[in-house]
Amino acid sequence: MTMVSRNPIDQPPRTSFLLVRHGQTEWNTARRFLGRTDIPLDPQGHRQAAQVARLLSQHPVNQIVTSPLQRASQTASAIAAYHPSVSMQQDDAWMEILQGELEGTYGKDFQRLFPEFYRAWRSNPATAQIPGGETLRQCQERAVTALQGLATSHPLGSSMIVVTHKMLLSSLFCALLDLPLKHYSLIDQVNTAVNLVSWDGKRFHVEFVNQGFHLGLWEQ
Repeated sequence: MTMVSRNPIDQPPRTSFLLVRHGQTEWNTARRFLGRTDIPLDPQGHRQAAQVARLLSQHPVNQIVTSPLQRASQTASAIAAYHPSVSMQQDDAWMEILQGELEGTYGKDFQRLFPEFYRAWRSNPATAQIPGGETLRQCQERAVTALQGLATSHPLGSSMIVVTHKMLLSSLFCALLDLPLKHYSLIDQVNTAVNLVSWDGKRFHVEFVNQGFHLGLWEQ
């Protein structure tokens, strides 16, 4: 993967954020709602974590931040093994959307088990309140606040890796790309997808989204 390079004479330094989705879990393949349920990586997920870790092994890093959920922290630990001098911090702000009563259920049963919420979600996913959980808007606001906090608490030119979750990333990119949240499903995130966002001191710039060449998903 080629990182964005800029001539320091032509442009001021930017802080870079490599936002990484966690590796695969058994519940991903079974299409069950995970949310905050703390499911570890499955064998394929560990292989994916090793692949993305090798991809990022030569990238300079000042800090690694991860959701504390196992699937994210295990992925982050694989990455951190190549950066032994870099601190790894767990931050609840990067946890997946709280899916409450949906967690553990199968996607195929969603409409049957939660008909009222299903209709509300189809009408407006931004504000539909997950039974016992968050709205997608709340998840997005939490993610934006977390990213802004990292950007403003580190000097320009820093480089950070953040390991987090699919719904959080999709909602975050809607904000960064100024897209309505109803389009969140258009922003896919394969397991261990890599996304690059930069910060120039005033605003964020989306450099690329959902890169999965390290998995052999697309020809380079």
